Amino acid sequence: MEINIETDQASRENRAAVKAITFAALLWIPVLIFAPTLLFLLAVLFLYREIVSLSAKIFQKELDHVVSGLDNTFSADDFWTNPKGANSFILFTKDEIDFQLVQRRFTNVLESHPSGYQKLMTLYPTVYKGYSFWKYCDAPFNIENHFVLKLFEKHEVITERVFNAFICDWTKSRFRFSCPLWEILIIPSLQMAVKENKVINQGVLCFKSHHMLGDGYSKLKLLEKVFDLSEILEHGTVSNEYSVQVGTFMQNI
Repeated sequence: MEINIETDQASRENRAAVKAITFAALLWIPVLIFAPTLLFLLAVLFLYREIVSLSAKIFQKELDHVVSGLDNTFSADDFWTNPKGANSFILFTKDEIDFQLVQRRFTNVLESHPSGYQKLMTLYPTVYKGYSFWKYCDAPFNIENHFVLKLFEKHEVITERVFNAFICDWTKSRFRFSCPLWEILIIPSLQMAVKENKVINQGVLCFKSHHMLGDGYSKLKLLEKVFDLSEILEHGTVSNEYSVQVGTFMQNI
């Protein structure tokens, strides 16, 4: 009787082990089947990418390099008609903004390190053989292609609703074709009606750029070089001739 009990227990243990092995095999069989297929497809895609890249170097001299995977995640929209990957910053100032001074300051910063600001000066994205590439601009860099001046009537008072609608329309407007994907809108002086029927006079600078050029932090670092934002953050206003006196810190919209 004792022998039969031990035999039944051993039989149950064997059946449990067989079930465990069978379950593990069922889990691993799809992996063993599809893993080589997946690796083969990845190898083919990688090889095709390298062939396209080599072809671009030989036959498309105006192409610089393949857009990185991170930047490529933001390249699905149409830059020239309805850019959805653009982000913008608004800088409000206490005093009127000198349009020409800001242009010169941006030019000085960009030209001080042209290799570091290629995407802002000489490159724009295009598609070749199914891959996104950075392409050299057809014409030399011209700062005036990236600056827009908006003037309101001297005594015209703009409500916040009208201003916000105007800025939203501008942020969704298309970029200039065959130019780097950024633009600056300057309103030198604007009278805006705020709460409690109060009207304030301020300058407005809006910086719009596509996310492929960099994230918000990198653009803040660029604006910091142009306007010395470290001093703005510490004191609220600045007196440097290359800076703009700022009353409120820039807001991401």
